[in-house]
Amino acid sequence: MKIKLVILLIVITVVSGPLFSTEQILLTGAWAQVENLLDFDTPNELKYVVTPYAEYHFGRSSTNNLTGGMRLSTYSPYEIGSDIKIIKPSFQSILNYRFNERPNEFMQTGLTLFTSQTDFTGTFLLMSSYFKWYPYNKANEVTIHKHYLDAIEGLRLGFGINGKAFMTNLFEDADTETTVDVGLSGFLESGVQLGDHLWAHGYILLNVPSIRMPSTLQTYTVFANSQIIGTLLYSTEKIRIGTSLIASIEVNELLTNDSFFNNTSMDYNYQFLGEAGYIFNNDFYLYAGAELNGNKASLLDSLNVYIGAQYYLL
Repeated sequence: MKIKLVILLIVITVVSGPLFSTEQILLTGAWAQVENLLDFDTPNELKYVVTPYAEYHFGRSSTNNLTGGMRLSTYSPYEIGSDIKIIKPSFQSILNYRFNERPNEFMQTGLTLFTSQTDFTGTFLLMSSYFKWYPYNKANEVTIHKHYLDAIEGLRLGFGINGKAFMTNLFEDADTETTVDVGLSGFLESGVQLGDHLWAHGYILLNVPSIRMPSTLQTYTVFANSQIIGTLLYSTEKIRIGTSLIASIEVNELLTNDSFFNNTSMDYNYQFLGEAGYIFNNDFYLYAGAELNGNKASLLDSLNVYIGAQYYLL
């Protein structure tokens, strides 16, 4: 089984590259972060983390409807005062296809594979697929900078079905475990240009119901979750300033193989982000930001600040 997975990853790596145009991005950088700003008595209790990283992206689109490619990346967070950890690379392959386009409607499907390694899961593989139908589409993608994702201008309403398979310990001695998620979703996406360089974007996602089960299909759990994202961005060729609020709610164990609403619980969390940066010579990006996190257990759980630099080699 593990050998088959390795072969599958190699095939996808070889095949996905030539499908797309030769748009390439090679970047490297690092950021330094100060953590535990809401939970310390003396400066010695603060946590300082330095993270160098490098990424290589290949491919974006081969036609107007087919987009995708692959990304190789590596990073190694280092907590000052601790032992140096092994660098753990990651690989991602993405394929999206838009079809059945009409003046105010379209459908889209896609597949994503992501593999990396953690201390808890060993080497893992996450396979995600989706199908989306946008019966109402009054939005267009607008490129605001070559190095960043396009902005949405207008309004979209859609429905979809999503599937995920998460596999652990691919190359380790421990047994491989596989968990499968399948769910229905509805989403609303909107964006508006407020000024010459000022954009606002909103996204609402509702997954209900979703079912999670191991590959043995002996047990299952039905749950529901939703997510709201709001973003305000000011972006020029040189300056980039943005804020985002991400909030999510999940209702767990609505139904299991041996109970109905017996152990149902609700969890919620949020993250508020703020970042400002300046681009030098179109290739060097210097930035600083902060993130505030909260959840059901603690409304003000953590506050982290960071500074970083990023250089585009290609």
